[in-house]
Amino acid sequence: APSALAAGHAPRRAATWVRVASAGAMASYGVYLWHQLVATRWMSGRGYPDFQAPFGLSLLVVAVGATALATATYLVVERPIRPLATMAWRLDRSTEPRRLGVAPALDGLRGLSILAVLGTHVVFLASGDATWSLRGGFLGVDVFLVLSGFLIGATLLREADSSGDVRMGRFLRRRARRLVPPLAGFFVVHL
Repeated sequence: APSALAAGHAPRRAATWVRVASAGAMASYGVYLWHQLVATRWMSGRGYPDFQAPFGLSLLVVAVGATALATATYLVVERPIRPLATMAWRLDRSTEPRRLGVAPALDGLRGLSILAVLGTHVVFLASGDATWSLRGGFLGVDVFLVLSGFLIGATLLREADSSGDVRMGRFLRRRARRLVPPLAGFFVVHL
């Protein structure tokens, strides 16, 4: 969402937060996409069971490897097609604000992705015995984050369409009102 706003919806002199968020989004998403492959290949190549490799070395190898692959992907795939996205945005300048509306199917898909993640974490409850653990449940994290990014991006674009600007403070307050109560409840139950 930040890079979309910076590319087509913010004024030419984008606010500092948009530039910083855009750069962070471009870097972090590519690293996120590649980190699982790098971690899995590195750990299995050295004979480590899942989540049993030395943390410091794993972090270094995964960060360097995923960053290198993310950079290559950005330069070879993403960067060359960015002008097409900007051109498509300029061609479709509808005056109607974008509306997402209620989408129960997306909520259901997010729920299934959470169940997949929980199914993967059964291995921690069973002292490392993966008999009942769901393999590949990490894909639930991908689905959940993509849907969350889509919904937050739609919210930001709707605000940019209606007011011509995105007020970061107001956006963060809305997120806090939604996320802090369940987070506080989680900590109470955990304690």
